[in-house]
Amino acid sequence: MIVFLIPISIVILFLGYNRFFRANWKNGLSCEIAFEDTGVTEGDRTEVVQILTNRKRLPLLFLQVKFTTARGLLAADYPNATVSDKLYVSDVFSLRSYERVTRRISFKCVKRGYYVIDSADLIVTNLMEGKKDYMETEQSSQLYVYPGTLPYSMLARPFERIMGDIQRRSFVHPDPFTFRGVRDYMPFDPMKDISQKMTARSGELKVNLRDSATTKQMCLILNLEDPQSLFDPLLLEQGIRLVMTLVTEFFARGIRVSVYTNGVDVLTGEPFRALVSESAENLRIVAQGLARIDLSLPSQSFADFIDGIIYSDSSADQPFEMMQTCCIISTSTRNDIIESASRLAAGRGGLMWLCPVKSYMTPGVRVPGIEFFTIAAD
Repeated sequence: MIVFLIPISIVILFLGYNRFFRANWKNGLSCEIAFEDTGVTEGDRTEVVQILTNRKRLPLLFLQVKFTTARGLLAADYPNATVSDKLYVSDVFSLRSYERVTRRISFKCVKRGYYVIDSADLIVTNLMEGKKDYMETEQSSQLYVYPGTLPYSMLARPFERIMGDIQRRSFVHPDPFTFRGVRDYMPFDPMKDISQKMTARSGELKVNLRDSATTKQMCLILNLEDPQSLFDPLLLEQGIRLVMTLVTEFFARGIRVSVYTNGVDVLTGEPFRALVSESAENLRIVAQGLARIDLSLPSQSFADFIDGIIYSDSSADQPFEMMQTCCIISTSTRNDIIESASRLAAGRGGLMWLCPVKSYMTPGVRVPGIEFFTIAAD
């Protein structure tokens, strides 16, 4: 009789354990996956931290964790991370009773972008019967990979020209209520600017110098329209880096910068635009906005985009002021873009055009009022 009870008991125990395992393996199990940093720059390294916690007596000897994010992060030394249309990570954990396991994966951020981990799949294998069970967990982790900046030597000549135009425009209307110093009188100086006190003291005519009545301002208009087949799409990324470089340089010099682009923000679904003032927070907002631009989303024709800026006068909170120095960044020099840029230059007394190019490209724009510069992208 006992001989018959032993296999029956084994079967009952086997079925009971399997039922118990299926009903309880999720209890007390938590998974946290997050980026170590919230914002880094192209070329930097960051880590993804995985924390698995088993708060029960039942061990989980074979637990697989899977999650995905956008491609652009590279973990060359980590065999469980693969890249195709996305970055796929699949790890295996073994959790004993009441155990927490932390694992870090180091990634190199090779591409600008906005990376999100919003879910993770937990797949457990019951070794007693070889069957798998599945659970999805919500995650909430974001990483901004900001555009890199270009060496100043690449932009020295156009930057000097831009700074000269900013200075010229900012002193068109001097502020009579400010005082910056005195200098010798010149024949073109108005008599009202003569300093009576300094003239009497020195015995020579002296004139007062006034500060600008307008804030130094710069406007950057970036074209991220899908390039034609003859253009390398990486030129668009170079244009984004160029904007990031200029914004950083102008911010350091206390110059307000307006950024307009027809590139689409992946979060809002609208073209990105921003204003950089004296606050470091505004600079970070621009860096995040440029990181969120998704080049795979269709963008508005750049010619129409420029015309929209001209005729709509932008938005109420970010006015397109006529005293701003204006700079277009576009690798495309199509005729319709040149025509729209010409209308913008005519209404503003000129503008500058920065064109990212490869070594084999020889674009040119020879239109009155437009200063054209090429920026190497090799």
